[in-house]
Amino acid sequence: MPAKQRKPNAPSTQPTAPGARREQLGAAALFVLGFVVYAPALGAGFIWDDGRAIGSNPVFAAPHALWNIWTGQGDADYFPLKTTVLWLLHQVFGAHPSPYHVFNVAVHAVNAVLLWRVLGRLQIPGAWLSGLVFLVHPTHVESVAWVSECKNTLSTGFGLLALLAWLTFEQARRPRHYLAALFFFVAGLLCKTHVVILPLVLVLTAWWRAGRDSASQAAMLRRLPRLAPFFGVAILFGGITIWFQNTRAIREYQLPAGGLASRVANAGKATWWYLGKAISPINPWYEMPERPVETEPEAQAVLAGTRAANPAPAWPRGRLVLWPPSMIYPRWRVTSPVWYDFLPLAAMAALFTWVVRLRQGRGRGVCFALSYFLVALLPVLGLLKMSYMRAAWVADHFQYLADIGIIALGSAGGALLWRRVSPSHRRVVAGAGAAVIGILAIGTAVRAADYRSEYSLWTDTLAKNPGAWQAQTRLGAALLERGDVRGAAEHFAQGVRFKPDDADSRNNLGLALVTLGRVDEGIAQYRESIRLQPGQFFAYANLGDLLAKQQRYGEAADAYQAAIRRQPQLPPLHYRLGMAFLDGGKLDEAIASLERADALAPHHPEIQAALDRARRARGTPP
Repeated sequence: MPAKQRKPNAPSTQPTAPGARREQLGAAALFVLGFVVYAPALGAGFIWDDGRAIGSNPVFAAPHALWNIWTGQGDADYFPLKTTVLWLLHQVFGAHPSPYHVFNVAVHAVNAVLLWRVLGRLQIPGAWLSGLVFLVHPTHVESVAWVSECKNTLSTGFGLLALLAWLTFEQARRPRHYLAALFFFVAGLLCKTHVVILPLVLVLTAWWRAGRDSASQAAMLRRLPRLAPFFGVAILFGGITIWFQNTRAIREYQLPAGGLASRVANAGKATWWYLGKAISPINPWYEMPERPVETEPEAQAVLAGTRAANPAPAWPRGRLVLWPPSMIYPRWRVTSPVWYDFLPLAAMAALFTWVVRLRQGRGRGVCFALSYFLVALLPVLGLLKMSYMRAAWVADHFQYLADIGIIALGSAGGALLWRRVSPSHRRVVAGAGAAVIGILAIGTAVRAADYRSEYSLWTDTLAKNPGAWQAQTRLGAALLERGDVRGAAEHFAQGVRFKPDDADSRNNLGLALVTLGRVDEGIAQYRESIRLQPGQFFAYANLGDLLAKQQRYGEAADAYQAAIRRQPQLPPLHYRLGMAFLDGGKLDEAIASLERADALAPHHPEIQAALDRARRARGTPP
């Protein structure tokens, strides 16, 4: 009886034993090199909002932390999986920065390996080289050495896993691979919604894999409806992010982004900026920055009272400059755009149109890479308002995901060149490639060293962009922590000079002035901070501390209560309110506030001692 014929199995995606060995060695090499080039950042401290996100995050200290995280309480964005990862690290390592840096470098190295695997599955030449360049590209240091930007590395990793699972589904047609792709996509969105672009990327990969055959392209179009759930999830999370940005991250801030015409013109300029940074981390740019407001007499008076011998930095005029990586780049003018402000957008549209016309010929790979690059930039070009627009129009961490397209294109070109040149010329190609990798790796290591501390980072930033008001404020905070109060006051005043409507700068300046003994000026800055941003609690808390020191306990209690209304889960606020009531003789109110503080931070010795003191004063046994 003849044996039954079996249907041929789908091609196996499992590598042979020698291939598996090569893959293990390739992955190990990427991991080792990743930790070598990022070694200067492994022992670095927290920067910018790292401390608020980790060390002093009130959500981490509150009861039911995970419930608060996943219900969106206390965060400016809804990225609960990223916050959960940080919470887990905090449970194990506390607020020591090094483990967080090691973790983020490891995730970045994993992303390089995943990128290699994805490009290999797409049969794009130079896949491992692409992973290597992605690993050592200096523009990515901001996403790796800045702990809060683990949302970038995590979301990119989940996005690449989703893409791998989808490619496996396309080959094996098994539901579990489809569900795995959807699961990893949702996980990426829960870390950062930049991966909302994935459905469009899946369309691009389907077009790429279909090739030039019309029948394959028709079959590809018939399979596109299977992406409907991905588009639905993308729209849902995109809407959530826009809501959080507008109601929490931006709130009452006035973003200098202008109208729709201004944002469209800005998007065209930003696209070329990111393309230049992907090709070379140090790129030429004609700089026409916005001029900061300099009509703030209070700031000028403070400067005169701190270090008048040190003149304010001059604001540069338009010029052609080479911009190395910087934490904050100068903003170019976007308000009231004129016709030539739209030329960059028109030039990019012309380039893309020309590339699309070549899609069926040798330009197919260029079309794929450029299309991916532009799609990946769409969420961060400023067409929709983002809170980061308060600082700059562009940032290195915005292009972490988009750079993959340009890196893959360049690496594929290098691999094809290697294959086509004669053996006698391969040494030259190899030497040139090694030189490029070496320059990128050294640049990454040097850049990572800038992230050692707040002081080193913001000193570097101000050397490149003296008008960055956030850098002035953050450097002031670093100096204040070092005990240089006068220097801190100078930088806080510069921050107010460049951004007089920023509440945080006002609050910090008030703190420095009070420390210098200029109490009335400090109170004025606190009150101005509250006027500018009524929703924040820091200035209320600082004002309460100052009033309590002046034994104005009733006013201090009012300030603390205002802070608590804005941040009800922070134990120190309830403790300070309780002490203000206690020192002001309001024992019942003091006990109620201290009991609330004790419930939020059980067994804290200072809270317990204050609560016992209040109960004894009322005649109640502790």
